Amino acid sequence: MAPYHVDRRPFAVDLARPLSTAAGTIDRREGWLVRVRTTDAEGGPTGVGEATPLPGWTESTATCRETLRARAGDALAESGRDLLAGVDDAPAARHGLALALADLAARRDGRPLWAHLLDCDDGGDAGDRGERTVRANATVGDAPPEATVD
Repeated sequence: MAPYHVDRRPFAVDLARPLSTAAGTIDRREGWLVRVRTTDAEGGPTGVGEATPLPGWTESTATCRETLRARAGDALAESGRDLLAGVDDAPAARHGLALALADLAARRDGRPLWAHLLDCDDGGDAGDRGERTVRANATVGDAPPEATVD
């Protein structure tokens, strides 16, 4: 496979409702949309991911930015594994790159990402392997397990 081309675009989003944590209030998230394609696929599919660091829990915004910058352009990585090498200490950047790689693989196969992840076709039945929808961006508190389940 040809080397990958990586680019990124910054974004910032004000939260509709600020999130209060023990470490403070979070009212804005900043990150990068990450796009990955192979260098031989001009006009071919492009995978999209997002890298949104949460300083204090992930790497700093500056570290995430630098990690993505170092991989921008025509990366020398010949595989997705190579592209992700050395980013274990930057989980938000790694997530953005890994999600873009997974999305690229799904688009190459002509399937939505959820089907690619479940390894079933678009019209198939996920069976007992997972749900077709997943609630996202829910915050689980630090209450006892019984209270958290409710």
